[in-house]
Amino acid sequence: FSTAKFNSAEFKQITDFNQVQFEALADFSQTLFIELADFTRSIFIDTVDFSQSIFRDRLIFAKSKFFDDSLFINSSFEKTATFRDIYLGSIISLRDAHLLDRLDFTNTFFTPQSQIDTSGLAFDTASAKIIGESGIGQYIRIDRLATNETVLRNLIRNFRSLEQIADANYLEYQREQLR
Repeated sequence: FSTAKFNSAEFKQITDFNQVQFEALADFSQTLFIELADFTRSIFIDTVDFSQSIFRDRLIFAKSKFFDDSLFINSSFEKTATFRDIYLGSIISLRDAHLLDRLDFTNTFFTPQSQIDTSGLAFDTASAKIIGESGIGQYIRIDRLATNETVLRNLIRNFRSLEQIADANYLEYQREQLR
């Protein structure tokens, strides 16, 4: 019920926060997850901060609920990060994050105030992708065009390769609006 501080921690084994409810700030900033990090069915009432964290193995948030901001600023995802079937009530910030595999937002429930901030997101390998249902593009936000041209180009290419043309077109429209 109070702040959970795991900042600068190193989890060497499987990390199991399955079905945990965090009522206050959950601080996992600058944390290293060497093996699987499982947050399946977890609930985050307040902000959860994974800024500058490194996920060497899979990260799972399947069926979790985020009522406040989720910060992954300048984090690295070396394997698949699963956000399947989540409830997103605010912002997931992937600002300046490094993506080496997939971010899976399949079946995510987005509220009207939901956003996925991808400003500065780096697609660091050819297999890096963001996947989700058609319509996910309208929740992706980039704050300015300067320094984000490559991000937008990668996102547009990402959704075209998945044949989610409406999402790619929405991001092209967003790019024109930023111009």
